[in-house]
Amino acid sequence: MSFISFSLNYYKNKIEHYENDDLSENEIYEAKQLLKILDDLLDEGYTYLNQKLEEDFKGVTRLKKLFHHIMKSHLLFYQGRTLKLTMAILCMI
Repeated sequence: MSFISFSLNYYKNKIEHYENDDLSENEIYEAKQLLKILDDLLDEGYTYLNQKLEEDFKGVTRLKKLFHHIMKSHLLFYQGRTLKLTMAILCMI
């Protein structure tokens, strides 16, 4: 299995998990890191993984939509320290 094949399967499984479960703060951070990896790869000129994720299952779009949903739901339901930590994580996007 190539790096691209492994990455596509890994991202697909993770995105499906994130979309179907209530996420802990650790999972939110993990999802943010996965998106950051994709952004960093693009910045370095490596576009193939991003293109394949988008072509195969709209992976990048779904991951970005997930963060918009998380931001809205956390703004509505959390207060105090949890909100500050979650917003700090989301602001790094």
